[in-house]
Amino acid sequence: MKLNRVLSICMSLSLGVQTAFAQSTVGAPAEVGNTPEVLQTMITQKSILKAGNALFETAGLVQLYAARGNQPIWTKGSTTTAFAGALKEMILKLSIKHGLIASDYWTDEIEAYFSGINASNSTAFELAASDAFIKIASHISNGQIEPTFLDNDVRFHKRNFTEFSVLAEAVAGSTANMSAIVDNLAPEHHYYRDVVKILADLNKIKESGGYAVIKKPTVTLTVGSKNFSVPAIRERLIQQGYSLTGTDDIYDKEMADAVQDLEKENGFDVSATIKPESGLWNVILPSVDFHIAQTQANLEKLRWLPKKLEANYIFANINATEVKVYENNQVIKSFKSINGKVLRRTPMMKVYINRVIFNPKWAATESVVIQDKLPKILLNPNFLKEINMVMIDRATHQEVDPSSVNWRVNSRDIIKKHDFVMGPGPKNALGVFKFPLMPDLNKPDEKNSDDIFMHFTDNPTLFKEYDRHLSSGCVRLEMAEWLAGYLLRSVPGYDPASIRGIVAKGTPNESFRTDFEVKLPPASVIAVYTVPLTVERTASGKARFMRDYYLHDKRIQANIMASNLRSRVTKTSETTGDEVKTGLRVNGERGASQYFSVALASRCEEPTFAIGSRSSSRSATRRCDAPVQIKLNETSELPAGRYLVGFENTIFPGFVNVQSGKITQIQLQKIVVPTQFSRDTTVKIYRDMTSLTEQKKVYFEKFYLGQNLFRQTLRSFGDFYLAGLGDIDVVNSTNYSYCSETNIAGLELSRQIREHAKYICESYNSARTMMDYADLYNFQTNSTYQEAVADQTGDVVPKRHLRYLVAAPVSTSSGFVSVMPGVYRINGEQSKLDTRIQTGSLVESYSSLRRTFGNSKTGVELGDSDVATPPTEGLIAIGINADGTIQTAAPVRPKAPCEDAKMWRTASRSYCVSENQEGCSIRNTQMCQEVRLDLRFRK
Repeated sequence: MKLNRVLSICMSLSLGVQTAFAQSTVGAPAEVGNTPEVLQTMITQKSILKAGNALFETAGLVQLYAARGNQPIWTKGSTTTAFAGALKEMILKLSIKHGLIASDYWTDEIEAYFSGINASNSTAFELAASDAFIKIASHISNGQIEPTFLDNDVRFHKRNFTEFSVLAEAVAGSTANMSAIVDNLAPEHHYYRDVVKILADLNKIKESGGYAVIKKPTVTLTVGSKNFSVPAIRERLIQQGYSLTGTDDIYDKEMADAVQDLEKENGFDVSATIKPESGLWNVILPSVDFHIAQTQANLEKLRWLPKKLEANYIFANINATEVKVYENNQVIKSFKSINGKVLRRTPMMKVYINRVIFNPKWAATESVVIQDKLPKILLNPNFLKEINMVMIDRATHQEVDPSSVNWRVNSRDIIKKHDFVMGPGPKNALGVFKFPLMPDLNKPDEKNSDDIFMHFTDNPTLFKEYDRHLSSGCVRLEMAEWLAGYLLRSVPGYDPASIRGIVAKGTPNESFRTDFEVKLPPASVIAVYTVPLTVERTASGKARFMRDYYLHDKRIQANIMASNLRSRVTKTSETTGDEVKTGLRVNGERGASQYFSVALASRCEEPTFAIGSRSSSRSATRRCDAPVQIKLNETSELPAGRYLVGFENTIFPGFVNVQSGKITQIQLQKIVVPTQFSRDTTVKIYRDMTSLTEQKKVYFEKFYLGQNLFRQTLRSFGDFYLAGLGDIDVVNSTNYSYCSETNIAGLELSRQIREHAKYICESYNSARTMMDYADLYNFQTNSTYQEAVADQTGDVVPKRHLRYLVAAPVSTSSGFVSVMPGVYRINGEQSKLDTRIQTGSLVESYSSLRRTFGNSKTGVELGDSDVATPPTEGLIAIGINADGTIQTAAPVRPKAPCEDAKMWRTASRSYCVSENQEGCSIRNTQMCQEVRLDLRFRK
């Protein structure tokens, strides 16, 4: 058989859900086998291949096989090699060790190939196994998820995996060495190794039956108390690593000493008395499974750090509010810190200290002035003078008397036009020591993007608090004077006595140098890591479990570990042909760079709403069936109803009505790459989220289905595309769980910029039509967007959405891609062209586009004359007639009042805040929220 026939089989892409392993799309016939020539040709033809239901990228496969001369690894002819069995064992072993999920790598589909290997599926198994091999090695080395998707306060990025020579070495010798070689790709620093050991200990405890079950007493236990819970608490302390000899139900001194030691090591308030609110319970009450999940989340965080840390560095555990200074990999000093409040988190980042500033002034940021100073200014016009803070006009650079300003009119605009600077000295909010944090060694004068730094404080008594998340994001240091001396130890003239002579004392008529900066010698410049760890090993060797103040653990669990992020149940429509009386037909062809020959259809009814007894908040129950797979150009029998219908990451703009006794038809639209992209080897085609058409599709899916119709993951080419089996569905990690009846009562709408969680939940729960979800989204000009999600308690996480591709990177010679009617863009990386493509026809068949503004100050609904359906942007309309035939055209409606003002739901994301702003009427203006939407999407 000729090679081009092999490639034809490889690239023939069908879904085959029920028997995916038998319908491999990358299977090679027995007489050819997995030869180096076949493998090399196959993996260099496309950016993505498909085996059954598994999609995998070829970039890593090219590098892996190139490192071994394109020789197969897991198969020989139509049989498996010894390395195939070793791979399965390695995945199970290393997944447990590193806190990963084995089924993400050795999927049911790969197992089906492995156990039923034959000539028709050996190539599919070869490549799918290699993809799993690369994926687990990459995840162990660099982490599973792009960290910035987790939280807008994470400054690490996922590294690209490049160590293919190590993988080639792992499968070049004995199978006994493969697991150890891959294991060595994991981070080498002690923080990671310590948490790996803690996870191993937890797994042993789980295997032996888990933790002792404790029934928490309702009374306070003092030394000498007798209580039924004491034996279980003692057993649990023993499991925690304490040697206790008692056997009765008396809370004795031996136990009290262990309790105090545990609370001290875990960062809780220390007391021999056990109270119902004692920090002890945070460690001993959770199950072993809870601590395992907590430990897995911390391993993921630690994989984002460099694989090797410097010999000398500063490590600030911003969750524990503690700082350790390392010299030659040994802790030489440990002290307390004060870190950002839960709603003004200290970012997770790597930065550097290259200078020390004595007696600094403090220029407060706009957000701090708005959040912290403005309320006090409104109560007391002399407040700024009392705290030694001056107000400077940015335009004239002249000082302004705060009492001369009418703060009750446009106060936020006043703040934006002025700088607010606090004078130096011991009463300065920074104290007398400031340590700027620069992000790049090659740019010594550049500030980090958050304007975060380390400093002393004007209130050292706060270091006595055990909960020290009190700042606006900066890191206050208990031993700032010691750190200044340590950093300047090799600079003449800065011994401890000299430093004490430099800093201001606060005495009358004192003379001192303000903003006195001393640069460190290059050898003394030191890396600083700020990391929110909740699990680590203490100096005594015990495991330490802390409260998840910043909710990073929960976010990692929701974005990586949750079962809803993995394969989703879909049904296959099997009845086709002339006998179908009621059904749906999707006509069109799959483009060469598209990977499924099926559409998805989900029947939906209107959501039902209930009023919660606790919060009086509405909550929706969505009523959509599991998606049904529909083969292209075949009539599929479906029950009558309204359907969301999609193909290859694109959505039909509105409901498709399937009527009893009729066949409804949809025509896919073709996008052909224009000739001006001929310079490009490949182009990307993606949904144009600047278009109101595509924005409404986002609201549509969320309102009716509650999630995206398609599973999507982040591909190495930097966009969201379809997820295969074993891939995490990155997009659907958002579930608005904190807007539930149970949680919403604890959310608060306050003055702080990021504290709009209650507003978001009200917008989410109160929505009566899909258009009411507009408040939750912020669309960018590059077709990315953000989704505002409420989190515990009172926080808002602006979840990032990358561009939604409708095909893998497309060869300019591959012809076309097929899409649902909509608005798309074509981007060429070589030509730098970016062109909008409007499909030839479009109609929007949503149930309602009425905007109700149920969360507005007046609560009055807007009529269609105020907020009408947005224009169809010049597209010729198309729809489905009652008899199932396709409409050819429909008129484009005129614009509605206020539409040009870009106020309610447009790319500018603005709300009216005063009468007649942007040309809107008084009545409309009164409906606007007084808080601008953009506040939900930034710090």
